Amino acid sequence: MFYESLVCVAIVYALTFFGIISTEPFTWKLVRVWIPVNIIFVGMLVTSNLSLKYINIAMLTILKNITNIITALGEIYIFKKHQNNKVWAALIFMVISAISRGITNLSFHAVGYAWQIMNCFLTAAYSLTLRRVMDVAKQQTTSGNLNEFSMVLLNNLLSLPLGLLLIIVFNQWEYLYSSPILRIPMFWVVATSVDCWA
Repeated sequence: MFYESLVCVAIVYALTFFGIISTEPFTWKLVRVWIPVNIIFVGMLVTSNLSLKYINIAMLTILKNITNIITALGEIYIFKKHQNNKVWAALIFMVISAISRGITNLSFHAVGYAWQIMNCFLTAAYSLTLRRVMDVAKQQTTSGNLNEFSMVLLNNLLSLPLGLLLIIVFNQWEYLYSSPILRIPMFWVVATSVDCWA
């Protein structure tokens, strides 16, 4: 996660420097507004990676459908937005699909499922919090707007100190020091860092 964030920040700053894209200036007012979104963003990435240690990608994809239900319920509670019966029927079928796939999953691992369910809640929270924070964040910018590149920059720049903290907490220094990624050319790291735009 730390490498992805670092590469994303470098790419966005390079594109901004050459005038290909534009981003909002980095201000402490904007950071204070964006910190809750970023903490959820980091939690979402970390729980996704931890769940992948225990469950396969197919199962993870199916379980991700639970996020849609949590988000729909959050929209009712926070934004008072009600979905029609067709949407609820589709969501119920998603849950039935996830449960039936989970029951027949021979490689069931409780820890993996726990991390993925936590990831579903964090992903829904990210979506809902982002919608709430966007209006306030726009007021803290010089242009009154916050484009996607600015959000990518904010998320990844603020993820760097949190990434370092997680490296310390999970005692990843030795792993990073001996990691073959330190010997991989930078173009390969850039090419494989697709999650930074999430």
